[in-house]
This record gives sequence, structure tokens and C-alpha cells, in this order.
Amino acid sequence: MTIALLQDSGPSPCRAESSVVDRLLLSVVLLFYSFRIGTINITDMLKTILLILLGIFFVLNGLNHLFNTNVLREYAEKKGLFSPSIMVLISGLALIFGGISLVVPAVRIYGIIGLCAFLIVASFTIHSFWWEKEPKDRLVESMHFAKNLAILTELIYIGWA
Repeated sequence: MTIALLQDSGPSPCRAESSVVDRLLLSVVLLFYSFRIGTINITDMLKTILLILLGIFFVLNGLNHLFNTNVLREYAEKKGLFSPSIMVLISGLALIFGGISLVVPAVRIYGIIGLCAFLIVASFTIHSFWWEKEPKDRLVESMHFAKNLAILTELIYIGWA
């Protein structure tokens, strides 16, 4: 079995898919061996994966701003935001570029600064729950406010580290 893993001797007479299975087993063995000898830094790998996921979150929210412009424009008008159509477009583009920048180390800090500025403005202008009269609206806006502050804290941590 060990010799079959290390040599590419072609398919086994017992099974047609044997070479695929052998290669998969070899890949798993090499992966575990890499972890054992420390050639793969799991912390860096996890950080990269989490940055990609956070970037996807912002890109998807930015695309939501661009594809659901009418709904968000009405929401921004209700909140008293000036020039709601333009602000929805600008915020969507800012979210997309900010999300992409999280994956590109050379511009990550600029993206973090832009996303932090966006989250602060959005939290205190759009999600100002303290002005809401209805309990349901107050609850929804306070959840968005808290979510934005949590993401803001995460971005500050990423920028600081």
C-alpha cells in the first residue's frame, strides 16, 4: 500500500478508481504531515479565510444596495437622508470596494478606514433607534446599530493587528 501511494503505478486490478483513491490518500497524508512539521500556518490560513468571508459579506451588501435601489432609497427617504438615490449608490459602491480591499493586503487598511467611516455614518444616521416611536421599529434599528458596532469593532481589530 505504501509503495502504491508513493509510486504512480497506474490503476489497481482490483478497482478502476484505485489511482484516484490513492492520490486522495496521498494528499491527506501529505496535508497531515505538513501540519505536523509546521510548514502550514493554520492561524494565517484561518485569518485569510475569515477575511475572505468578511469581504464577501460586504460585497454582497454592496450588491444589495445596487440591485434593490428603490427599496433602500425609500428607506433612506423615510430616515431623512439627503439625496437618497445618490447616497444608496455611493454606499453600495463603497461596500463593494471595501469588501474587495479586505482580501488585497496592499490596500486593506484603506478599505478598513472607508468601511469604518461608512459604518459610523450609517449607524448614527440610518440606524438611530433612539428616535423611533414604535417598539418594533426601535428593536429592528437597535439590532442594526449593534450589528454595525460589532462589525466596526472587528474591522478596528483587523486594522490594528
